[in-house]
Amino acid sequence: MQSVFRQPSASTCPSDIEGRSVHDLFLSRLPAQSQDRRDIERFLTVLRRRLTTTAVGGNLHSMLADAGDRLPLIAFKLFAGQRGYTHNWPFAWAVEHQIDALGLTDTFRRRAADGAGVDWEEIVIDPEFYLESLYRVAADLLPNHFSTPGAVESTVNAVVNSGIDDTRLIDRLRRWCEARDGS
Repeated sequence: MQSVFRQPSASTCPSDIEGRSVHDLFLSRLPAQSQDRRDIERFLTVLRRRLTTTAVGGNLHSMLADAGDRLPLIAFKLFAGQRGYTHNWPFAWAVEHQIDALGLTDTFRRRAADGAGVDWEEIVIDPEFYLESLYRVAADLLPNHFSTPGAVESTVNAVVNSGIDDTRLIDRLRRWCEARDGS
């Protein structure tokens, strides 16, 4: 399955898959004569008004770096890809997500691209080549968290050693959703 994320617009449901609203797709799977259909339609209408949704999809098999990759890591890689983070998952987990949560993503990407002398899209594809620029900009942008680019590197290395487990991923995604919903 290819990524099917669509940004919400004023004229669409908060999340579409291949041009159809997620709500319509869900309802199409319910029998028309279902006794619960009316309640479900009402709940979906409430959700549409109150929540922002994002569909994240992709080819799970292609996300495996090796057979030992666990599902939380693969799920985070899909999320990171949807958010436009670098393909360096430890850096994306330890640093980019935090920068994103602080609303500094555009500044970070612009400064990293300027420092590396390339477009952000090039950094996304080959982040290891641009780590010095990424670490330097992260340390400059988050001085309360990182005293030097070496501190950024230490944080990224700690993530490599600890990995991502399901509880941490779910908590992080829950907080991301709450922030988007303004909760």
